[in-house]
Amino acid sequence: MDLKDRLRAELAVQPSPSANPFPGTTIKEILARLERLERKSPSMQVGVPSISTPYLTAEEAVAYLRLGTIKALYGLVERRRLVPLRGPRRRIRFTKEMLDQYMQREGTHS
Repeated sequence: MDLKDRLRAELAVQPSPSANPFPGTTIKEILARLERLERKSPSMQVGVPSISTPYLTAEEAVAYLRLGTIKALYGLVERRRLVPLRGPRRRIRFTKEMLDQYMQREGTHS
Protein backbone atom coordinates (compact mmCIF):
# COMPACT_ATOMS: atom_id res chain seq x y z
CA MET A 1 0.00 0.00 0.00
CA ASP A 2 1.52 3.32 -0.96
CA LEU A 3 1.65 6.47 1.12
CA LYS A 4 -1.40 8.04 -0.52
CA ASP A 5 -3.57 4.99 0.20
CA ARG A 6 -2.39 4.85 3.80
CA LEU A 7 -3.18 8.52 4.30
CA ARG A 8 -6.64 8.07 2.78
CA ALA A 9 -7.28 5.10 5.05
CA GLU A 10 -6.22 7.07 8.11
CA LEU A 11 -8.35 10.01 7.06
CA ALA A 12 -11.42 7.80 6.66
CA VAL A 13 -10.95 5.84 9.92
CA GLN A 14 -9.42 8.15 12.47
CA PRO A 15 -11.06 11.22 13.92
CA SER A 16 -9.26 14.48 13.34
CA PRO A 17 -6.44 14.77 15.90
CA SER A 18 -6.47 17.75 18.20
CA ALA A 19 -2.73 18.30 17.89
CA ASN A 20 -1.76 18.39 14.20
CA PRO A 21 1.77 16.93 13.73
CA PHE A 22 2.09 19.04 10.55
CA PRO A 23 1.46 22.66 11.56
CA GLY A 24 -0.37 24.59 8.86
CA THR A 25 -1.21 21.51 6.77
CA THR A 26 -3.94 18.93 6.85
CA ILE A 27 -4.01 15.40 5.58
CA LYS A 28 -6.24 16.54 2.72
CA GLU A 29 -3.60 19.08 1.65
CA ILE A 30 -0.91 16.42 1.79
CA LEU A 31 -3.05 14.07 -0.33
CA ALA A 32 -3.58 16.83 -2.89
CA ARG A 33 0.17 17.41 -3.09
CA LEU A 34 0.85 13.69 -3.52
CA GLU A 35 -1.70 13.46 -6.33
CA ARG A 36 -0.10 16.43 -8.10
CA LEU A 37 3.31 14.78 -7.81
CA GLU A 38 2.00 11.50 -9.21
CA ARG A 39 0.55 13.29 -12.23
CA LYS A 40 3.87 15.04 -12.89
CA SER A 41 6.05 11.96 -12.55
CA PRO A 42 4.58 8.59 -13.60
CA SER A 43 7.86 6.87 -12.64
CA MET A 44 7.07 7.52 -8.97
CA GLN A 45 4.10 5.15 -9.10
CA VAL A 46 4.38 1.88 -7.19
CA GLY A 47 5.87 -0.95 -9.24
CA VAL A 48 7.42 1.29 -11.88
CA PRO A 49 11.21 1.28 -11.76
CA SER A 50 12.82 4.72 -11.66
CA ILE A 51 16.00 3.54 -13.41
CA SER A 52 15.69 2.53 -17.03
CA THR A 53 18.08 0.02 -18.53
CA PRO A 54 18.36 -1.49 -22.01
CA TYR A 55 18.81 -4.95 -20.50
CA LEU A 56 15.93 -7.30 -19.70
CA THR A 57 16.02 -9.95 -16.99
CA ALA A 58 14.95 -13.51 -17.74
CA GLU A 59 11.49 -12.79 -16.31
CA GLU A 60 11.10 -9.68 -18.45
CA ALA A 61 12.27 -11.60 -21.54
CA VAL A 62 9.63 -14.28 -20.88
CA ALA A 63 6.96 -11.59 -20.76
CA TYR A 64 8.33 -9.85 -23.87
CA LEU A 65 8.39 -13.09 -25.87
CA ARG A 66 5.10 -14.25 -24.31
CA LEU A 67 6.56 -17.66 -23.56
CA GLY A 68 4.50 -18.32 -20.46
CA THR A 69 7.21 -19.94 -18.32
CA ILE A 70 10.81 -19.24 -17.53
CA LYS A 71 11.58 -22.92 -18.22
CA ALA A 72 10.68 -22.32 -21.87
CA LEU A 73 13.20 -19.47 -22.03
CA TYR A 74 15.93 -21.57 -20.43
CA GLY A 75 15.13 -24.33 -22.94
CA LEU A 76 15.77 -21.90 -25.80
CA VAL A 77 19.06 -20.90 -24.19
CA GLU A 78 20.13 -24.53 -23.66
CA ARG A 79 19.37 -25.37 -27.31
CA ARG A 80 21.33 -22.24 -28.32
CA ARG A 81 18.38 -20.80 -30.21
CA LEU A 82 18.71 -17.72 -28.02
CA VAL A 83 22.13 -16.57 -26.76
CA PRO A 84 21.92 -14.35 -23.67
CA LEU A 85 24.35 -11.86 -22.20
CA ARG A 86 25.86 -12.89 -18.90
CA GLY A 87 24.97 -10.68 -15.99
CA PRO A 88 26.26 -10.47 -12.44
CA ARG A 89 26.02 -13.59 -10.29
CA ARG A 90 25.51 -15.84 -13.34
CA ARG A 91 22.21 -14.19 -14.22
CA ILE A 92 21.28 -13.88 -17.85
CA ARG A 93 20.23 -10.67 -19.57
CA PHE A 94 18.80 -9.84 -22.98
CA THR A 95 18.20 -6.75 -25.05
CA LYS A 96 14.98 -6.14 -26.92
CA GLU A 97 16.97 -6.15 -30.16
CA MET A 98 18.26 -9.66 -29.40
CA LEU A 99 14.75 -10.90 -28.69
CA ASP A 100 13.37 -9.21 -31.82
CA GLN A 101 16.06 -10.89 -33.95
CA TYR A 102 15.17 -14.25 -32.42
CA MET A 103 11.49 -13.74 -33.19
CA GLN A 104 12.29 -12.76 -36.79
CA ARG A 105 14.45 -15.89 -37.24
CA GLU A 106 11.72 -18.09 -35.77
CA GLY A 107 9.08 -16.45 -37.94
CA THR A 108 10.94 -17.44 -41.12
CA HIS A 109 11.18 -21.10 -40.03
CA SER A 110 7.47 -21.48 -39.29
